[in-house]
Formats: sequence, structure tokens, C-alpha cells
Amino acid sequence: MRSASRRLVCAAVALALPLAACASDAPRSVARSTTDDFGDTLLVRAAPRRIVSLNPSTTELLFAIGAGGRLVGRTTWDRWPDAALALPDLGPGLRPNVEGVLAARPDLVLLYASDDNRDAARRLRAAGVPTAAYRVDRIADFRRVTLALGALTGDTVAARATVDSVGATIARVRAATATLPRPTVFWPLYDQPLLATGGGSFLNELIDVAGGSNVYGFMPEPSHGSTGAWPPTSTEARKELTRSIRSVAAY
Repeated sequence: MRSASRRLVCAAVALALPLAACASDAPRSVARSTTDDFGDTLLVRAAPRRIVSLNPSTTELLFAIGAGGRLVGRTTWDRWPDAALALPDLGPGLRPNVEGVLAARPDLVLLYASDDNRDAARRLRAAGVPTAAYRVDRIADFRRVTLALGALTGDTVAARATVDSVGATIARVRAATATLPRPTVFWPLYDQPLLATGGGSFLNELIDVAGGSNVYGFMPEPSHGSTGAWPPTSTEARKELTRSIRSVAAY
């Protein structure tokens, strides 16, 4: 769960925070069921008041829909928005310390939907804590997960406003760049080791929306979960591509 994997959510939240300012942090009454990305069904009888988010993407989305005031714990990886830094750091988001999470007395825990977290999800549910796991790896995931969080928290109106606002912005950018020349883009994620954005990442989607063509867009790997997820590239290979690259994304 690399920091770069959260840039889509960061951009989306930056667009959505003004909407959150108009939303209330007060829990709303809900009674519905939802299915998470592990395929598990969670029955929600009342809007949660003490949420632990061990997934930086869901942390940012909760702030976006106006539910940030109900957070009582985050991961070490959470860096945005600034208000998240004031929350208790409960450690890593993969294979979390379940006892430490339970000590925060949550009535909802959000995990990253990695196989590494299946045991934690099972143990948390066994302890009686409602738990859901999600992945935000593609633009479509942003919409789906935001609406799911809105259902869980009772902030359905704010969640819908958030996805509509972000969707409209993406559509405007795509339309504005549709007829422009498409520069070749190299989006580096890390320099030690040198890693590049592949075609299976939402960052590749954002490059396309912005009117670019990812030099590693042909690589189908997903944005998380395997050593090839963020395609490694040698310095020599990068030099071979230099002449065709028109833009290097900042990171």
C-alpha cells in the first residue's frame, strides 16, 4: 500500500473538502447492509461514532464526506488531510495490532482489502466490532467505495455530492484535453529503487484523463499486491526511453 497509491484519493478529497464543510459530522440513523471487497456482508444498525480507519484511502474519503470528526485512529501511513495527523497512530495498515485497535473502542474498523488483513478482519469481527475492507485502486473504485462509506456512516448525501463533483471535474478535464497532442509521460514513484507507474494503476488513468500517454501503460499489472504492481525499471531502460518521453510527473 504505497503512498503513491493514494494520490487519486488526495486529488479527489481536495476537490471534495469544500462540500464536506457543509456537511455535519453528527451520526445519522442508518439500518442497512453492505458488502465489502472481501465479499463479507456487514449489517449496519446505527451510524458509527468511533471509527478506526487502517486504510489511508478510506481515512481521506471519510474527511471528504464530512465524517472525519468520528475517526479515533489511523495508520502510520496517513499523511493527509492535515487533520488526520492529530488522530492516534495505531501502527501499520497491513497485519495491524488487533489488540491496539480494540483498545481504541471502535464501533467500526476499515481495513485495506489485502489478503494480509483477512485474519485481522476475522479477529475484529469475532470481538464484535463491525469491520469492512476496501481497495481504491482505480477511478471506478473511488466512486464505489465513497458511496459505500456514505452508506456505512449515514452520510449518503455528502458521499453522492463528492462522487458527482469529482466525476464532473474528471469529465471536464478529459473533454478539455481530448483534441490536444498526447505527450508521452513517465511517472516515477520512487527513485530507490526506481519504480514507474504501470497500466494497471489509477495513476495511468489520470495520465490518460489529463491527455498524456503513459510510457509504461502497456503493462497490465494492478496498482497493488505484487512485486510487479509498480513496474520496476532500470536506469538503463529509462535512458532508452528518454528521447520519447515528453513529460516527467513530479512526485
